[in-house]
Formats: sequence, C-alpha cells, structure tokens
Amino acid sequence: PKNALVVTTAPIELSGKWLDRMGIQDYMVYDKVTPEPSIDDVNTVIAKYKEKKPSVLIGLGGGSSMDVVKYSAEEFGVEKILIPTTFGTGAEMTTYCVLKFDGKKKLLHEDRFLADRAIVDSYFMDGTPEQIIKNSVCDACAQATEGYDSKLG
Repeated sequence: PKNALVVTTAPIELSGKWLDRMGIQDYMVYDKVTPEPSIDDVNTVIAKYKEKKPSVLIGLGGGSSMDVVKYSAEEFGVEKILIPTTFGTGAEMTTYCVLKFDGKKKLLHEDRFLADRAIVDSYFMDGTPEQIIKNSVCDACAQATEGYDSKLG
C-alpha cells in the first residue's frame, strides 16, 4: 500500500525491517501509543494524520496499537490491517476493543473492530527473549479468563 499509517508499539527497528521485507516503503509511523490506550490516543492519531489521508491503517505490535487502529479506522474511512508481534491478546482476530475513557477501561464490542486483514508472522517471534514468551503465555491466559469474569463495558 502507498501512504500507509503504521500505528505501532514495536521497536521501530523491528517494525521497519518487517515493513521493508514486505516491500512497504511509503508509510508514516505513529509509535506513541500508551500501554493501556485511551480515547486520547485515538484522538491524537486522528488529529495528527487525518489530513494526510492514509490509504490504509496498519496496527503493528501488541493489543494497544491494534485497539487504537480498530477504533480510529472508521474515522479515516480506510481498511485496517492488524499484525501482532506477540501472541498474548488475540486482538487481531476479535470484534473487541479495550480503551480507557475518563481513566476507566471499557470493553467495546462492535463488528467494525474486526480486521479487514490480519497477518500473523513468526518473524516477530525470532529472537524474542524467553521471559517475553512466558509473559505472553500468562497474558493469553489472563485475557481468556478476563472475558468471562470482567465487569467492563
């Protein structure tokens, strides 16, 4: 894609190498997403990039970057591609989005949050420290049980 907006929580060296490997050369990067994103993160992305008219939004990283893309894609009116770099959240395959509103986490569920495309690439696991893998396994288990027990949304 040309003029893609990449919203990422991955280190730019890692995400940049992957984008180059995929032949994606015409892109803008927003890498300031907070670990537990809020509607303010979404509004910042929209304010900063809407006039630049990206042709596609790419959420590259953990659930935080993908949730920001899920929520903001409708405002841009473009396709969203979600690419996880970890395996803890499964955010690339769901119709759910978790954002903070007024400091409180909300679980949002809308069909519009489903990715137009999801790409899962083992490239991101190569060289991942063992502790990160263990943390991701714990996160995946927590995410699985939280859906049953949460009072969010």
